[in-house]
Amino acid sequence: MYLVVDPLTQFYIFTEIDPREDGYEGPVETDVRLDGIGTWEEATGTATTAVPCLGHSPDNAKHFRVFYSMRECRQAGFVPTSSVYGKYRTWHEFHEDPL
Repeated sequence: MYLVVDPLTQFYIFTEIDPREDGYEGPVETDVRLDGIGTWEEATGTATTAVPCLGHSPDNAKHFRVFYSMRECRQAGFVPTSSVYGKYRTWHEFHEDPL
């Protein structure tokens, strides 16, 4: 998996295919791992007002995980990074449906 952090918005964009193949010319983090993608409703069957939190492992800067809240992120020992993130197959797909 690949990661681009938008320099203007600080959005974290994860892609399955290298964004440089779609013409992206900025920095790209390679071999990134993203766990926990999904929604609270999928996991529990109930809605919540919690704001998802993207965190990264303090032991591995390429390991990211989506948590249901910043509190859960910190309790798991991860470092809160952003609540604005997206996972797409390609960079082109992100531009068709931006965050």
